[in-house]
Amino acid sequence: MDKKTKISRVCGLLLTATPLVAFATPGYLDFYYSPTPELEFDDGSDRLEFEGDGYGLRGAAPVADAVLLTAEYQKLNYDEASVAGLGSGDVDIDDERWRLGIGLQAPEQAGFQWGLYGEYLDVTLEGGGESFDADGFAVHVRGTLYASAATSVYGQIGYVKLEDDEGGDADGPEYLVGGVFSLTPQLGVFVDYRLTDLEDDDGGTIKSDELRTGLRLHFGR
Repeated sequence: MDKKTKISRVCGLLLTATPLVAFATPGYLDFYYSPTPELEFDDGSDRLEFEGDGYGLRGAAPVADAVLLTAEYQKLNYDEASVAGLGSGDVDIDDERWRLGIGLQAPEQAGFQWGLYGEYLDVTLEGGGESFDADGFAVHVRGTLYASAATSVYGQIGYVKLEDDEGGDADGPEYLVGGVFSLTPQLGVFVDYRLTDLEDDDGGTIKSDELRTGLRLHFGR
């Protein structure tokens, strides 16, 4: 499946799920660029870090006043790897991630709204003729503060659990913080930061962090 097909699937899922009515919680589509994603593996004696850039598409489609369907597709490419104490070198590793989920949003009160989200996750790493696949789930609590008619800030904390194709497990917390500024009722810009911090069966750690910035299209208002 090529890049255009994958992006079309996410757009189609979100847009076809949303009837042409206004809901208390509107839907959105985000198109973003990630300039400095990092992926780190640390087994307690060696630490391997990857750096690169990437892009993504995510969104949420309301299907009722309190219910949202969510989806995200992210494609990162790491072009530099470093080992602590040994230096760095060039690599070419693709990191492809899918998230599909559902969210329950409480009514907005005094400019604040919170929600509970659950997601299915799929992660594929490919490079040097090798591949690594893992999937699992995540649950998150999310809070949004509407600072003004055009500005909102949000934070999210959750738990992620993944199992790879060889039966190994990793789990741990995930954090997200960001903000949106609406240029018009239908168009906005946003920036956010996500950190995933997992520990595997052997006590090693896997950390992924991404700064993302891009455009937000609102719908269902």
